[in-house]
Amino acid sequence: MVPFAHADPAQVGKLGAKGAKLVEDFQHVREVFSDLQDGIAVPDGFILTTDIWRQYHENGDRLPAEVVTHILEELQALEERTGRRFGDVSGRVPLVVAVRGGAPVSLPGAIGTVLNVGLNDDIVDKMLAAGEDRRFVLSTYVNAIRIYGEVVLDIPYQYFYEVIQKLGLGEEGSYPVEKLNDLIVAYRSLLDANPHPRFHGGFEMDLPRQLTNVIEGVLASWMAPTAMEARRSRQPKVPDDMGTAIIVQSMVFGNRDEYNSLSGVFFTRNQRTGANEPVIEWAPRIQCDKIVSGKIRKQLRQAADLENGFPDIYQRLLLAKERFEARAKRPLDMEFTVEHRKLYILQRRPLRMTFNATVRSMWDLVDEGKTNIQIASLIINTALEQPEKVLRDAFTDYQVLARGEPITDSADTGILAFGTEDALDLAREGHDVILLRRRPYGETDVAVNHPRIRGIIRCDGNTTGHEAVSAVAYSKPYLINVRSVDDEPLIIWTDEDPRLNPASQLAGFVGKSVFVDGERGILGFTEATDILEDRKFRKKQYVDWEYLWEQFSVIGYESLEYRELLDLHYQWELELEHYQQLEKQLRKEEPHIPRDQLITAMATYLTYVPR
Repeated sequence: MVPFAHADPAQVGKLGAKGAKLVEDFQHVREVFSDLQDGIAVPDGFILTTDIWRQYHENGDRLPAEVVTHILEELQALEERTGRRFGDVSGRVPLVVAVRGGAPVSLPGAIGTVLNVGLNDDIVDKMLAAGEDRRFVLSTYVNAIRIYGEVVLDIPYQYFYEVIQKLGLGEEGSYPVEKLNDLIVAYRSLLDANPHPRFHGGFEMDLPRQLTNVIEGVLASWMAPTAMEARRSRQPKVPDDMGTAIIVQSMVFGNRDEYNSLSGVFFTRNQRTGANEPVIEWAPRIQCDKIVSGKIRKQLRQAADLENGFPDIYQRLLLAKERFEARAKRPLDMEFTVEHRKLYILQRRPLRMTFNATVRSMWDLVDEGKTNIQIASLIINTALEQPEKVLRDAFTDYQVLARGEPITDSADTGILAFGTEDALDLAREGHDVILLRRRPYGETDVAVNHPRIRGIIRCDGNTTGHEAVSAVAYSKPYLINVRSVDDEPLIIWTDEDPRLNPASQLAGFVGKSVFVDGERGILGFTEATDILEDRKFRKKQYVDWEYLWEQFSVIGYESLEYRELLDLHYQWELELEHYQQLEKQLRKEEPHIPRDQLITAMATYLTYVPR
């Protein structure tokens, strides 16, 4: 176990990828933002290394007693550093912690996270009696009970969602305050009614035991179906004995109030196109787990809304982008929370992007002086190996069934299945599947990690959630906010159960082979079979460095140094998009292309051809 301040961020195998980045940011945030020490911070904490996971596993999936003692000692040291006490019943806000899993390789959403650890009935009552905001205290407690039930007691989120529906509650963060006590009672009853074979039933009130249970629950999530499927889907497969580290970090609260607190996710570039434009999804008075898990029942706001409503926070995020990108030398994905108008960075990791986005963004970073051509080429070469399917250029014989907002730009085919359960049944039988999500606000995350689930479409969804991030990583077509082309709703609710609308044109294609295309943002049907090609063959023409070296040797460039080749190739990159657009126009035999434009393009091209 090691506190953030004393950990070595180079020890990714011990700290996990998430923990190593947190440690690096915690140790350097004052240096990177020396002019904004009161405006940007990383919450303090400590890490249980992957060695603890092995001790836990070898001890029959239980933490040894001496490890629990050490955890409580580290917690006491964190109390001294933060000035708050775990289990404080004085009425002040106590030390409350988040417990997150993080393996040495990034597996977004696959390992458990539990927030608000350190609350019980007594502490909540004392905080309310001391005059703390009632909505803040009760909503935080509601989240604590729900997440404990999900991660520690393995209760599906759907059960909690059904409770919310029965109580007739509205948007996230806007529940009537008088209903929050009812929700706490209902959640507690749900936990009591679902005993776990390893843990005492219900929500644990003893705080040291609560913390121990949570850590064991997150450790156990390493062998849960979502994490196992995620490991199997990675190439090469992530070994089961790698284990996960555990991050114990002091909580900051984005649900404090409507005007000074918020949470969100920030992509420093567009994950689909690579454009240098911020992608920010956020909401006021909410905790960040709902955004990244895709379970939020509230309309997310975007970058422009943040710039208008919280211009100081927006500018600080852009500053964080500039300085963190220069440090990491690549685009980033950051989770953040704002409490009392102070920005807290909760997580930073490399942004998962499509291949085209990787190429565009890395060359932009070269232009901006944040990286060099050698590093850019290495990252692009890695992305080159990312398998991506697209529709063949000449393919036009299809029927559009639905349209949505594309998160990726790849394409694939499979049997259309309604609901995760049916999709996984077909996938386990060996069928390729396109999944139409049955329920909004979260089903099991196993589906996106299953190699036979070839694409996902949903009537809700967000860009920055774990499922969307994983779809980009696996190059799976992923559409959100999907609507039928005949304007019929795809899903209708009867007796609180979501069903496919039989009047929708899409209903007749469940069980049939369909395709999803992320370039056009469509779900379609065709009788044709050979409609896909591997984008890698298109990529080779302009990023396969070894191939280029062979060709240059044949035609007279063998005397150039490797760096000169890269510089030359970079110039080609700047022209490539223009050439591709001209090629599409010529293939369509468009008559309006100016002759002088073609001559200029050809003249530029000829300057690269050996004499």
